Amino acid sequence: MARPTRQTVQFRTLIAKLTPELRKAFLAGVADLGDRVDMNALVAALKANDIDGAIAAMHITEGAFYQYAATKTAAYAQGGALAATTINGPPGGGVAFRFDMANPRAEAWIAANVAGYVTRLTNEAKEVLRAAILEGYTAGRHPNSIAVDIAGRMVGGKRQGGLVGLSGQQVAHVASMRARLASGDPAEMAKVFGMTRRDKRMDATIRKAIDAGKPVSAADIERMTQRYTDRLIAKRAEDIARTETGMAVMSSRAEEWQQASETLGYDASAVIKRWIHGNGVKDPRPHHQAANGMTVEGLDTPFVLENGAVMQYALDPNAPIEETINCSCDVTYRFSHAKGVK
Repeated sequence: MARPTRQTVQFRTLIAKLTPELRKAFLAGVADLGDRVDMNALVAALKANDIDGAIAAMHITEGAFYQYAATKTAAYAQGGALAATTINGPPGGGVAFRFDMANPRAEAWIAANVAGYVTRLTNEAKEVLRAAILEGYTAGRHPNSIAVDIAGRMVGGKRQGGLVGLSGQQVAHVASMRARLASGDPAEMAKVFGMTRRDKRMDATIRKAIDAGKPVSAADIERMTQRYTDRLIAKRAEDIARTETGMAVMSSRAEEWQQASETLGYDASAVIKRWIHGNGVKDPRPHHQAANGMTVEGLDTPFVLENGAVMQYALDPNAPIEETINCSCDVTYRFSHAKGVK
């Protein structure tokens, strides 16, 4: 594969720099939600079979993710600012390119993909808790146990092991681990060894239960699921940070090229885009690999990948999530000044 261009290196470096900041901001939001739980009200609502009251006791509001929103907005701004320095202006120079965050398109992107994303996060958290509470009732667990499951346990002044921040699929994995450990069925308990983010230091306890043909104790199940939950949160934070940082930077980059076209009075067809596959990915998408070097003419002309996915650029927020999560591909831009003259 050809050596990446300077433009690609610049943007990969920026995304790598900003990703840890967004990961930290997401985890700060999750921690803030954990700190605000009214445990007495939560247990009381669970005892009264009041699911809405239980969710209200968790105090899940968008304000918990203010740091996340600010960090992602800053990533968008930095991506656009960097893009302005990479534009190949017309011969003779004399044009200054700057990224305008007040442009209505930029403001609309932030509203949809920053504020809108925070709204989706909080709504998802509420639905995840609702499903977890119903699962707890179905399994016949005591309200106190359900409360600890969803809110976590206080350790060193901070809650650990709570379900807030997990995706619905991850919560299902936690429920599956708990059910397997409590089953007493050696074949079911052995399936836990295939759950890669478990704490392997506790495997000996599981093997002992398997040998005895008995369930793992309730206390050990709590410890194992809480540790598993913490690791799933860490994994999700990394996935969100890598994907959403890249998405913000790549989106503002496309927006800056739109602004530059308008500054020059160029038609959109003057922009040439080229797809660059991201190297070093453990499980690369074959159709992203096949797109490496694909060139399209026109800022609004999409890339059509081998699997039928249609994307304006790598990490396009309008593309299906399976095309963007943890994607490290790039799209470079340049002006064809001969095409720019209207």
